[in-house]
Amino acid sequence: MKNFSFTLQIINIILICSLFNEIINADLNYCVYQKEKGGAELTTETEEYLKDMKDDTSKKQACYDLSNSVVLEEACCYHKGQDKCVPSSYKETHSTEEIYCPESSKIFNNCGMAGFFQPLTSEKCTEISLVQGYCCFVETEKHGNGCVRTKKLNDDVNTTTEQIEDYVKGCVKEGEEKPIIKSIVCKGCNINYYWISLLISFILLF
Repeated sequence: MKNFSFTLQIINIILICSLFNEIINADLNYCVYQKEKGGAELTTETEEYLKDMKDDTSKKQACYDLSNSVVLEEACCYHKGQDKCVPSSYKETHSTEEIYCPESSKIFNNCGMAGFFQPLTSEKCTEISLVQGYCCFVETEKHGNGCVRTKKLNDDVNTTTEQIEDYVKGCVKEGEEKPIIKSIVCKGCNINYYWISLLISFILLF
């Protein structure tokens, strides 16, 4: 009888530990983020983080944007099968081809909001105006994407400039295959034009 009671206690302890591990792992199954500095730590599960995203590219970018933050010290990946954002450590313990993680930039970003990772959408490069020049989304054939600064644009703004070409070529080591630019998106306006128009408007008032 004593042996049965002891065995039952062991089983109970194992069950409690298993339940505790499930609770811990559940928290790790979703990326964590803050809406504002010093604010509450939110998970992409409870906030339905991806609910307004229509396509996979937007969902991937939204997940990638949470990478290496104050509250998430690792990459944040997109789990297509479960339609959620998961930390990169989750991918290491779950074997599936449906988890997509951000890739480091080969064409190093020198503007925009992409950070160390390749941007997937042009908005990560063009959503912020520069004081001098433009930030363009550059897509290459074999070297991924990057946010690249250029001082001037062509008449057709979505075509490569000499400055962009020189910068892209300079991102690869000597002897390596040179990047081939597939497409460029340079939206937005130079912020200098904003100040000029503001000045003109101010003058017209008097």
